[in-house]
Amino acid sequence: MGQAKKEKISLKSIILFPENIKYSLIFLIVFLVIIFGTGVSAINYSVSSKRYNYYCEIDENLYYDYLAPYLRVVNSYNYNEDDDKIQKKTTVYVHYGTTSSSKKFVNLFGNYIIEDTKGNNYYHGDTSASKNETYSSTFNVCSNKIFEGEVKAVYGKVRYDQTTDGLNNQVMMFSEKMLTLSKNELKMEDRDDFTMTVQDGEFDPKKLFGTHLIDETKKQDNQIGPKLVILSNCPYKFHIDYQLFGVTAKGKAYSLVGYYNLCKRYDSSYGNNYSIVAELNKDSKNGITFEYYIAKCRVVTEEFGEKILYCKQSL
Repeated sequence: MGQAKKEKISLKSIILFPENIKYSLIFLIVFLVIIFGTGVSAINYSVSSKRYNYYCEIDENLYYDYLAPYLRVVNSYNYNEDDDKIQKKTTVYVHYGTTSSSKKFVNLFGNYIIEDTKGNNYYHGDTSASKNETYSSTFNVCSNKIFEGEVKAVYGKVRYDQTTDGLNNQVMMFSEKMLTLSKNELKMEDRDDFTMTVQDGEFDPKKLFGTHLIDETKKQDNQIGPKLVILSNCPYKFHIDYQLFGVTAKGKAYSLVGYYNLCKRYDSSYGNNYSIVAELNKDSKNGITFEYYIAKCRVVTEEFGEKILYCKQSL
């Protein structure tokens, strides 16, 4: 049996020892960098998610005493030749106004999240809507954006200074879920709850709404929208969410213009806002032909609680 040969350990072999394991060291270093980087990413993601969720709190204010924001959501539909489909683009505005023209604000900064029906959250943050003293300001949260799903909800958190009474760093949150139509609602007969006759002591929409019907003046330009006016002498303290839909003969509803979080402010007219619809009411394979419109309105008042109003208007 042969005898194993003993290797002699020399100073040279000790000096060259790192050379023998350099690849192992490189692998170990790369491995540690990946692990550390992943950990940092996880920490950053955790922090970002925490911040994300922080702004995504549900805090639906029904009434306001000083600053009263409302949302305007406008959808436009255009034919896309690339995929032979109707493409939907969404624009979201946040309008800030005080409950009286004598009340003013300044240094308003906001953060917003738009949630869609596919579970995606789109964050728009650190935006300035007004750096000058005013009683009204508008911020465009997103313009002609194509979402993976339908817009489901909009969340906002803003801080501002009240210049009328000198209160600084006021913080306000709001969240609004978009109104949708169920299958039963799509099948309703023509009706107009906004002008219905009520008994004394009951909620009367005619004391709240001046005009709510479809504006026909823009149809030749393939645009459609509501004439929505809230009476300035309304006796109710109210919160209104309003959504206009166009419905095809096959019962497919297209959300057009929506107003959310409407409360009593110094101004009360919300008309002249339109959706742009491809080939509106024209016999075209690439267009959308509406058979009727449905306005769905959620009204909450202190006196009567929540009411759902509909207006179905056939063409």
